[in-house]
Amino acid sequence: DSKYKPMNISKADFLGVNIAGELRLFGFMEVKAAYNYLEARDRDGEALVYRAKDKINVSVKMDLPYASEMILKGEYVGPRQDAAGEEMDEYYTFDLSASHKVNKNFTLFLDVSNILDKKDYHITARYPVPGRLIMSGVKAVF
Repeated sequence: DSKYKPMNISKADFLGVNIAGELRLFGFMEVKAAYNYLEARDRDGEALVYRAKDKINVSVKMDLPYASEMILKGEYVGPRQDAAGEEMDEYYTFDLSASHKVNKNFTLFLDVSNILDKKDYHITARYPVPGRLIMSGVKAVF
């Protein structure tokens, strides 16, 4: 039977390293980066599904004139095992967001997820990703 059946694991061991840093440049740009290495195994020593050993996140935030900002984010996820025990390919994505604070209560925003419109990867086996997603709106805080 090739259907995935989720199950609880009574015990799992996680061993990993997280290295992160950030740097402020030119007074208006902030660069953040993080690398995660993870060994995740159940009590039988089998790798936990969907847990990549390597993951990298990078973001660049730019403060723009007129109370605006723009953020570019990139993520790399290394190979990992699916529930059937097959190796899934590594993938990377890029997202872009922009916002403009109109006043102390209202902020306009635009978010573009997966700006490269990649559809050739899977976060979960056999479930395709939607491609590029664009959202915009107004955030109100009172």
